Amino acid sequence: MKTTAESIINKFAHENGFSDVGICSAEDFCGLRQSLVETQNTLSGFVEKDIEKRISPRLTMPCAKSIIVLAKSYNKNILVESDNRLRGYISIGAVGEDYHIFMQRKLGELSELLKNQFDAECMPFADTGPLVDRAVAIRSGIGYKGNNGTIITKNGGSAVFFGYIITNLSLKSGEKSTLHCSNCNKCVNSCPTGAINVGSFKIEKCISYITQQKRLLTVDEMKSIGLNLYGCDICQRVCKNNPKPFENITELDEIMPLLEEILNMSNSTFKSRLGTTAIGWRGAAVIKRNALAALGNTGRAESLALIEKYIKSENIMLRHTAVRAIINLGLESGQAMLESIYQYEEKNDIKEEIFASIWG
Repeated sequence: MKTTAESIINKFAHENGFSDVGICSAEDFCGLRQSLVETQNTLSGFVEKDIEKRISPRLTMPCAKSIIVLAKSYNKNILVESDNRLRGYISIGAVGEDYHIFMQRKLGELSELLKNQFDAECMPFADTGPLVDRAVAIRSGIGYKGNNGTIITKNGGSAVFFGYIITNLSLKSGEKSTLHCSNCNKCVNSCPTGAINVGSFKIEKCISYITQQKRLLTVDEMKSIGLNLYGCDICQRVCKNNPKPFENITELDEIMPLLEEILNMSNSTFKSRLGTTAIGWRGAAVIKRNALAALGNTGRAESLALIEKYIKSENIMLRHTAVRAIINLGLESGQAMLESIYQYEEKNDIKEEIFASIWG
């Protein structure tokens, strides 16, 4: 019996730990055009800006006929409890090897397999492709859109990473899922910033999105991220469609690192310890900025000593964040520190914020 490409794809997915696999045609996603035009000015810095490339797979691969979609669950049991030390929180999906690395490696292996077996042309993408990942996933039948903006898959639930391969192979497409979100609204009611509403998602309010921005955060954004250093899992943890995890997190520092350790890391230490995780690609400055913001949200006086190390930082983003963190703490002991900073700070916008917080 002749081995089909579809059977090889399914076998590969099963043997390599993927929770779900789907296939769809490489026809244009014309139904996305209007929504992409309407949201063009609100796009994150992580997506393709050319609308036509987002709609048409054949602008990426002219001979494209099919798209293979793979999903990997990242859901894990957290079997540790926080102590009373100053710690931040890392998204479950960012614990361990960066999924971009895993996905790119595995998609590359599958691509080579299909090339060798069927002389196929393949272009793999792991969160780096031009297409709208969620639209591709839905068309492939791998899942359906949940109210939390994620794709809820049959086996992996909503806590999954996606990757896809554009290929010139003519493959049998999956059927679109007939399931739909139950509208329990747990994610809507649990989102601390109100980013999630039934039928809409405000990415600019999403904590995960905010923690990944490479810029100075606003005061409101700093307050909104709470203790989150990278990402946010709240809408995933409450989703009843997520199956019981098979993996466990047993080390507290993996999921809730000490803020002092993050702030004391040199760039080389950051790269050696976190360079192969999802956190690594954002860089040390972004994570340190979030650590300073988190300290400002603790309400604890001992946070001041850690923040103080950055009030003269040459990195303006970190220096400004440190000042805002002191202001956010709202402690009397921080006021004297702010008065001292005001005397030597050269940046007018920082001085103005200090002035407004003390004498305004």
